[in-house]
Amino acid sequence: MADTQAIVVLHLKGWSARRIARELGMDRETVGRYIQLHQQADSKPASAPLGPDPVINAASSAAEPWRAVILEKLQQGLGVRRIYQDLTGPQYGYSGSYYSVRRLAARLSEHRELPVRRMHSAPGMEAQVDFGRGA
Repeated sequence: MADTQAIVVLHLKGWSARRIARELGMDRETVGRYIQLHQQADSKPASAPLGPDPVINAASSAAEPWRAVILEKLQQGLGVRRIYQDLTGPQYGYSGSYYSVRRLAARLSEHRELPVRRMHSAPGMEAQVDFGRGA
């Protein structure tokens, strides 16, 4: 990791890949590969953070007004056909199509909470290192 950071720092100072390779005693192609990886990492767009609910356009579904009911019934473990039958009953009065409910249920089902895993070890047995780029 120290070599990788040294390559990046020297490259940012304007050193050529040949000079870096000579100074660090490495192959020139290896130095070039690390420089290329660094440049690719800088050009990647930031990813959007995951929210609690998937983003759904309200105008995209006729079943959107019943979204909370559909989500609740999905969490109860009911199938889409059963949810559609319940929605078209007198209690909810849904008059849209089955496929609209199915599409909305599929989008709501895609969302999964990220698992949280904790690792426990005795004090002083493990350490965490952050190799991120500083300010």
